[in-house]
Amino acid sequence: MRTQNYIEKMKNIQANLLTFIDNEDNVEENHQNLLKLFDDYKIRGDRYDLKSILHLLSKIVDNHYRCPNFFDKIFKILLNFKDQIKNYYTNSDIFDIFSNNKRIILFLIEEKMLTIDDQIANILTSKEYTNEFYQQYLYNELKPFLSEKVSQNISKLIPEDFEEKRKIGENDNYICELIRKDNIDEFITFSNKNSLYLNSKIESSLFETNSYLLENKATLIEYAAFFGSIQIFRYLNLNGVKLTHSLWTYAIHGRNPEMINYLEEKKVLPKESDYDICINEAIKCHHNEIVNYIHNNILNINYPSLSNELL
Repeated sequence: MRTQNYIEKMKNIQANLLTFIDNEDNVEENHQNLLKLFDDYKIRGDRYDLKSILHLLSKIVDNHYRCPNFFDKIFKILLNFKDQIKNYYTNSDIFDIFSNNKRIILFLIEEKMLTIDDQIANILTSKEYTNEFYQQYLYNELKPFLSEKVSQNISKLIPEDFEEKRKIGENDNYICELIRKDNIDEFITFSNKNSLYLNSKIESSLFETNSYLLENKATLIEYAAFFGSIQIFRYLNLNGVKLTHSLWTYAIHGRNPEMINYLEEKKVLPKESDYDICINEAIKCHHNEIVNYIHNNILNINYPSLSNELL
């Protein structure tokens, strides 16, 4: 019975978290409802429940679609538990929970909820993290731990608007900005003027904070799918860029129903024709409406609809 009560409690918290994060209407009301729920469940007084919520937040940050003001809303939630986070958990505990996202780590450092010590500095300067530009992104914070040579090399890469760009947390290449905004007219003008190879891959950026894009080097069309940029996506396809099975995963992250429908219309199948891959990715992203759609409309399985449930 206690286990079932805990599951129901976490389902309720997740549902309210996603309502607050996803909706641009009634933002303050949704925020207050969430805070009241935390108080009703006495989350501040339970280090174990709070840790579960922090892990849930971490997964949402790593995978969920970033709607407007996404990070601001995440920060609001974290600030609500600032004292408890500092009192309940060690520096290492906090880092372990949020280590996959540079933007959150930066916020935690600025709010003095996390301190870069020798142990964390060693991790952030390891090969795994170097490949994802942690040293560059957190250069100001890691500088005391870097050798003079490494520090000098990184400093050459730091632009004047470094602080602004790293807080935005997106790839700062101009073509990426156009794709994210789905600015089709400027995209066509830019690609024609610069003889852009439409099958090319996105150039890496030290300002990228999305873990999926850091782990997977996306093509232009995959990047468009990831951000639900349907106009540029269609343009690329109409101009010879092939539709591949990988686009399903990117489109699930992009959370645009029109993109999913386009892949269906063009009879693009997921890898190995396995929609379980898509379902698992949608669950990971907390995009439950896509799980429902695949079950009910593609697989035609009479499956109970998920409505912001903990999966």
